[in-house]
Amino acid sequence: MEECQICGREAFDEAMLEGARVFLCPACLKYGKPIERHPIAKASFSLPSQKPSLPLRIREFRVVDDYAGLVVNAREKTGLTRQQLARQLFIMQNVLERIEHGHLRPDLKTAEKLEKALGIRLVEEEGAGSKENEPEKKAGENRDATLADSASQKKKGSGLTFADLVDVKVKE
Repeated sequence: MEECQICGREAFDEAMLEGARVFLCPACLKYGKPIERHPIAKASFSLPSQKPSLPLRIREFRVVDDYAGLVVNAREKTGLTRQQLARQLFIMQNVLERIEHGHLRPDLKTAEKLEKALGIRLVEEEGAGSKENEPEKKAGENRDATLADSASQKKKGSGLTFADLVDVKVKE
């Protein structure tokens, strides 16, 4: 419980006294203007109705396979040394060297920095690579590849083997 800010007794009410909000006992309440206490009203609200959401397609990105050669060629074209480029990108020089030699695949953040600094494309959407190995689908056809599709892609005389047609799974 609060104390009266005038006499020090137990205070039960709040009042405005000379522009300040203070606690006062019933005897000192005559010196201030009582503040009425209103019970807190519960707010009633409703959430907006949710529209049926469409399934989201998660886009995944990856660094291209030939990143090392692209980085080396672009850096040499710009005339930057490894040390200069590493400083510009805020990465260690040995990390850049390992990326250029193909020993370290850059993470997406570093790849995006390299893209911006060198004006090259290192990041692509997952699955956006070459589609040469995928069987051709006829217009309007939405089905998985069959053995016949796989066989028809091979050129005659190219040495189509049984292993080309069968996916062997080894039991562990």
